[in-house]
Amino acid sequence: MAQTFRGESKPLDLRYDHAADRRKQVLKRVREARYCNFAELSRELGVSEMTVRRDIDRLAEQGLVRAVRGGVSVVAHEASPGLQPGTDFGIRAGKNPGAKRAIARRAVKMVEAASIVAVDAGTTTLEVVRFMPPNLKISMVTHSLPAMALPGPDSGIEVIGLGGVLHPETQAFADPTTIANLEELRVHTLFLGASAVRDGNMYCGNHFDAMTKRALIKISDKVVLVVDASKFRTTAMVQIASLDEVDAIVVDDAIDLKTRDAVEAMNVEVIVAPTEPGNAGESPDVRGEGT
Repeated sequence: MAQTFRGESKPLDLRYDHAADRRKQVLKRVREARYCNFAELSRELGVSEMTVRRDIDRLAEQGLVRAVRGGVSVVAHEASPGLQPGTDFGIRAGKNPGAKRAIARRAVKMVEAASIVAVDAGTTTLEVVRFMPPNLKISMVTHSLPAMALPGPDSGIEVIGLGGVLHPETQAFADPTTIANLEELRVHTLFLGASAVRDGNMYCGNHFDAMTKRALIKISDKVVLVVDASKFRTTAMVQIASLDEVDAIVVDDAIDLKTRDAVEAMNVEVIVAPTEPGNAGESPDVRGEGT
C-alpha cells in the first residue's frame, strides 16, 4: 500500500524494505502530534501494528521517542519546543499565583457535599484542591500526581487516582490506560484546565493532554473551566473542545468586558473571582504541614 504524507508530492511505499523511510515518517508524525497510538500509525503507514511496534522499539533505543503503553510519545526534552511557554509544571506553578488563588477560592464554593468531583491536571486546578475544606466529604477523581498527594490522612476527601504513564512535564498520568479508567466512571462536577482559550475553543500543549481532557468532559454532568484571564490572550497547539462543552468559567477580574461578553454569548456562565491584593496570601494547606 502506498501512502502519501502531508508535504509529500509522491506516494511512498513504507512496507518491508523501506524501514528507514518508514521510521523517519513515524518520528515526524510523533513530533507533530506529541502522542500517537499503534492503531493510527498502522493505518497511516499502511503496515501492521507489529511492524509499527518494531519501528518504535528501534527509535526508542536511539532515544528519539518514548514508548508508552499503547503507543509512543515525544521524549521529555522535545516536549516543550513549539508549545506555549511555561508548559513545564514547575514554571507554570509560579505564574499568576494571586489570580489562581482567587479562582480557587470561588470555585470550591461550587463543590457540593457527598458529590463526585473530577480534577484535571494543572496548576490552577491544583489550587482548587488546595482550597477544599478538609472536612468536605467528597470523592475526587484525578490524574494529577500533585492533586493525589495533597489531601492528608485526616481529610474527608476520598482520592480516586487514575493510572497510566506519568509525564514529568505535566506531573500527570496520561495514556490509553488513563482513558480506559475514565470510561468506567461518572462524576458530578469537573474542574477543567486549559492552556489557552481563543475563538470559542479551548487549547492545550500536547495531544495526550487533549485526549484526557476530552474523556473527562465526556463523563461529567457539569464542566467548570478554571483559567486566569491571561489564557484568553495566548495560544496553544492542540484543540481540546469548543466552549459549548463548558457550563461555567471561573476567571479572575482581569478579564476584559469584550471577552466576557463573547463567552456569555455562547451560553457559558462567567463567574468572576475578585483578586484581593491584601488577601492573596498563602494557599491553605489541606495536610496541615508545609508543601
